Amino acid sequence: MPPKKIPPPLTLSVTGTQNPRQDILDLLRALTHHALEQGQFAVALKALELWGKEMGLFCGRVGQGGSTLKPLAQMSDEELDTLLSELT
Repeated sequence: MPPKKIPPPLTLSVTGTQNPRQDILDLLRALTHHALEQGQFAVALKALELWGKEMGLFCGRVGQGGSTLKPLAQMSDEELDTLLSELT
């Protein structure tokens, strides 16, 4: 049996800017590309999921009862009342 191919090490560096959010997004981008190159699709998918959530690409989720969940601050009074009645 041939020996397992060891992937090259990944070098991810944080630039240390005053914008930690951008640093994290840059790291997620680099990790995604590296994982795809190495065939590590689960890692790439998770990085893309985190990246997409931060970029606001996934803004809602259908929960039980078919209602769309969103941040409480963005809900109308009617939506808040409906949510409260579903929880009690």
